[in-house]
Amino acid sequence: MFQGFKNGAAFTITGIQFFLQNRTLWKYSIIPFLLICVIYGLLITGGMYFASDLTASLQEWCKATLPSWLQWLYNLSAFLIYLSVLLLTGIIVMITGSTTYEIIGGPFLDAMLEKFQTIQYGLPPVKKRIWFDLTFAINMAMHGLGTLLLTLLIWLLTLFFPYITLPLSVLLLGFRVGTSCLAIAGYSRGLTLPETQKIAAQNFHLVRGYGMFVFILMFFVPLLVPILLPGILLGGALLLHECQNGNVKGNMKK
Repeated sequence: MFQGFKNGAAFTITGIQFFLQNRTLWKYSIIPFLLICVIYGLLITGGMYFASDLTASLQEWCKATLPSWLQWLYNLSAFLIYLSVLLLTGIIVMITGSTTYEIIGGPFLDAMLEKFQTIQYGLPPVKKRIWFDLTFAINMAMHGLGTLLLTLLIWLLTLFFPYITLPLSVLLLGFRVGTSCLAIAGYSRGLTLPETQKIAAQNFHLVRGYGMFVFILMFFVPLLVPILLPGILLGGALLLHECQNGNVKGNMKK
């Protein structure tokens, strides 16, 4: 598992480096960047407002109900509430980041991936029909819904086991996150979601390692999602190409 995590992390880091070093790709991410900043800024603000309102109500209840020697339970409960809200917000940002980015900036993001694969591999753009786009969107929505339901289940476990939730999330959600990012890269090459899922399953440990690193990265620096996501998806495009060609070393042209 560690080797898969190490190799998967290498693809993510290299993709981010490639994006930052190639300014010709920046123009494709400006508009989605601004829009996703607004969306997730509102989400994080709403989450903190909810936590603040809930802890205020809890404080009133504790003062009216608990004896003075048990008032310390309020501080503990408030800490767990903020921890739970931060965890859920971070997971939602990370889980929905690629999908939201694709919905908001689909044409820009697809153009960026096509440009990258032309630069990197000399591959021409793939023309896609409306029916293909519609089917792909439905399949991705269902995949995202399944991931979100799993996320909510893990969040519920946070209320009882707050200290084991993060490693559990990384293990359970890593592969699904990796597959989602790979699917967006696959779309630019004309691959359906089931086709990308098959490739991901054949390279399970590598894709899970890639997704695990993305999960950890997005959990600890969720505010950098709009900046890092293009590079992460470029890493996914590299990973997909390497998996298709049976080579997972991940060496990129500079």
